[in-house]
Amino acid sequence: MLTFVPANAQHIGMRKEQQDSFAFSDPDNREFVSHGGLLGVVADGMGGLAGGAEASRAAVGAFHAAYGRKARSESIQAAMNRSLMEANAAVVQVARRLSAQEGTGTTLAAIVLHGTSLYWICAGDSRIYLLRSGELARVNADHNQRGYLLEQVAAGRLDRESAWNDPEGPHLTSYLGIPEIQRIDFSARPFPVIADDLVLVCTDGVYRALSEDEIKSAFARMAPAPACETLQKATLAKGHSHQDNLTMIAIQCRGAAVSQSAPAATAGSHRTLLAGALALEVLLAAGLTARLVTRPVNPQPADKPAKVAAPPSTDKQPPAQPAGHPESKSESKSEKKSESQPESAPAPTGKADQAPAATDKGAKGKEHEPSRRPHS
Repeated sequence: MLTFVPANAQHIGMRKEQQDSFAFSDPDNREFVSHGGLLGVVADGMGGLAGGAEASRAAVGAFHAAYGRKARSESIQAAMNRSLMEANAAVVQVARRLSAQEGTGTTLAAIVLHGTSLYWICAGDSRIYLLRSGELARVNADHNQRGYLLEQVAAGRLDRESAWNDPEGPHLTSYLGIPEIQRIDFSARPFPVIADDLVLVCTDGVYRALSEDEIKSAFARMAPAPACETLQKATLAKGHSHQDNLTMIAIQCRGAAVSQSAPAATAGSHRTLLAGALALEVLLAAGLTARLVTRPVNPQPADKPAKVAAPPSTDKQPPAQPAGHPESKSESKSEKKSESQPESAPAPTGKADQAPAATDKGAKGKEHEPSRRPHS
């Protein structure tokens, strides 16, 4: 049976305020782990909107608490879907209390590792990666205008150069803090994990500063905790004067490669799938990611406040796994789908094993960055 080892790193960067938040469920609560696995959740408050820090804290706190109320009869994915809705409601309440005319928003990405399975859910542009056999794979798509444009490229309606040069590329098309979240990605079915797999969740302050090779190298050379610290230092060492807040959490799988519920053939087939440069498109084509679209994505007027996003436009190069891709599923909100498998479960303690924290070390930052605006 696999065991899960969590790690994290966080830094305020060159910002005046830490607007990222994160939490884990309690890995020492054996009763919870036996049915609900280990939860990790990250949120990145939108700096161009009022109360970004409070929004991310509210989202993480609400998601963590909601998942902690998971009933024995509720599947993991259903609990994650419900928790995201409760997190969004909490952020909407923050906006109402602050009376913010422009609204308040945050990204959110959450993972659960249970048995030999990975589950996830996200809205916004915080990323989830899976590292296996030296290959780093994007699990989710960025919910921003560039992601939408790359989908048009994949459909043959736009050329790739235009998509990458669009000045509104970083503008968010989905996030928490609006009555109806415009787009949500989540695991259509559990993804099998094996020993030595590592799942990383990070904010854009990390992945806009570091290449995928830098991320892979750190985790290949050291254990998760020192690797996270190394990546934090590497981000700050770039010396960008506008370095965004940066947050990363990692969970490594240790122990037997295959459990009773994951036949060797299944684990082997997924190992092969990942070892040959696993791409987001492959996960989607395999039906491992589902997308809930609650309404069309329409660009927001340019005068809306911008999220102070991470790093430089000069660093904008296509990732190894672009966000343009075929979708396995697309549904309206009215269908309220949960593509999960039933799991038994008593509730977790709701204790955040590693509470969100900003470390105000003398960081260097980014020199120039794109604005990141929400789209309505």
